[in-house]
Amino acid sequence: GDLAPAQLAAYGTPVSDPMPGDIIYYADGGMGFAHIAIYIGDGQAIHSGWNGNQTVQQSANVGSGAAYYRVA
Repeated sequence: GDLAPAQLAAYGTPVSDPMPGDIIYYADGGMGFAHIAIYIGDGQAIHSGWNGNQTVQQSANVGSGAAYYRVA
């Protein structure tokens, strides 16, 4: 089944030095609900479900403060 964003973040270890491939968890992704993105470096991330159904490359700095997780 599908996991909620907070459940996905539980699979990683919190990090303060994000690297490409790290998961970004937003408690409020700027749309009033939690959101997960993938960090790709240089302050950018891949966000899915953006504007309804789009996958976009955009700033990692959206919504509430981003929390970065590394899955090894």
